[in-house]
Amino acid sequence: MRDRVQGAGKPALRPTPRANAEGRNVSASTGRGYAPKEFADTEEAKAERIGNKDFAGAMERLFRAGKIINEKYGRPAEPRYRIVPR
Repeated sequence: MRDRVQGAGKPALRPTPRANAEGRNVSASTGRGYAPKEFADTEEAKAERIGNKDFAGAMERLFRAGKIINEKYGRPAEPRYRIVPR
C-alpha cells in the first residue's frame, strides 16, 4: 500500500499541466473539479488502481513540499483557485 500511495505523487504531477492545458482547471476544494477525483478517473490511474484517497494524500504531500500551489484566477469579484505546478 505504501508504494502505491508514494507512486501517486508522480502521476499527480503529470495530469495537472495536462488538465490545465485542456482547459480543465482542477482544485484542492471538494466538489466539481476536485483534483484527486479528476485524476483517479483517468485511464492511467484506473490501470494502476490508484484511487481518490491515494491522490488526495499525494496532493497534500505536494502542497507541503511546495511542488504545487493554488493559483487565483477569474474575476476579482468571484475569485476561483486552481492547482498549478510550481
